[in-house]
Amino acid sequence: MVTGLGKAMAEDYGWATTRIVVEFITDPLGGWDPATEFARDLEISCWTWISRLQLITCHHVWFQRWIGLDGFLDSIERGWNDTRGEAVPTLVDRIQNCRHEISVWRKNNQPYGKKKITELQAALEEVQNDDNSTQDELNAITNKLMEAYRDEENYWKQKSRNMWLNDGDLNTKFFHASTKQRRAINRIVGLQNDANVWVSGEQEVAKVAVNYFDNLFTSISPTDFTGILSNVSERGTSRENEILTQRVTEAEVRETLFMMNAEKAPGPDGMTALFFQRSWHIVKDDIITMVNNFLLSGIFDERLNMTNICLIPKTERPSRMTELRPISLCNVGYKIISKVLCQRLKVLLPRLISETESAFVPGRLISDNI
Repeated sequence: MVTGLGKAMAEDYGWATTRIVVEFITDPLGGWDPATEFARDLEISCWTWISRLQLITCHHVWFQRWIGLDGFLDSIERGWNDTRGEAVPTLVDRIQNCRHEISVWRKNNQPYGKKKITELQAALEEVQNDDNSTQDELNAITNKLMEAYRDEENYWKQKSRNMWLNDGDLNTKFFHASTKQRRAINRIVGLQNDANVWVSGEQEVAKVAVNYFDNLFTSISPTDFTGILSNVSERGTSRENEILTQRVTEAEVRETLFMMNAEKAPGPDGMTALFFQRSWHIVKDDIITMVNNFLLSGIFDERLNMTNICLIPKTERPSRMTELRPISLCNVGYKIISKVLCQRLKVLLPRLISETESAFVPGRLISDNI
């Protein structure tokens, strides 16, 4: 079954949407026409998206600047272990509970910012001008000010999405400029429609995007796939299938999680891989259970599969939908499942993939078949 999910517009991601949720199907195709269902649900969801453009709200986003502050991990633990509801909370429910507890914690523990830096600078100047102040007082305020500078730099570094610069001097102004530049580049101010007419209103631009994807995923609705499937031979053995679907271990899931870039943009739940990495001792049991339940049943919470689809410009000034490249920002839970399967399948690829398809396997080059 395929279900189209509602759309929204996100400040940092240009046009944003959610991934189409595909539930596990035991019978291949099973008489179900994916193209028809996809197009119909996409159309319904996209028009829902357009009608709700004026109701834009910013989603929760996890910031690295909170790590290490007093009480932060405690708030995560309270949210993750909150079982006040009637049903046993799922992974998605636990993340939502954490978001609530983090919001409560933030109200009472505001992170450093420009206002706090200004206050610390004034306090430092006051101590320096006071002949009765001690060296300990001076060191304490200086350390707080340096911590505030580092916090502000980390904040703008995360907002700027610069992955190549990890160490060096304070670069808050650089990261701030990078953030403004990225937002200016990614902003969609207008597009040409199918009639080559330039439109710039939110409703009109949204309709152009909807029509593009609607046409892209419209099908002639074929019903007989026997001819195609008869030419696809089975390559995996029963033992290999058992390896792919066997229960995961804590070490396997942990290795998969810590392989992820901690600073990659988050999915709809707002949590980056860093959230799960730093709170691994709190979340690990439920993460492992979630992966094993999927391997056993082939089904997981469809909310875990929600994804922000971002349109990234291919050119300096995109004017058509074809000049925008869609990418998916997935939730980390979804990434863990897919990466576990990929790591397992990776071992079998040299035998499963034909030698003529050289570039898919490590050690093979495209030039080998030239």
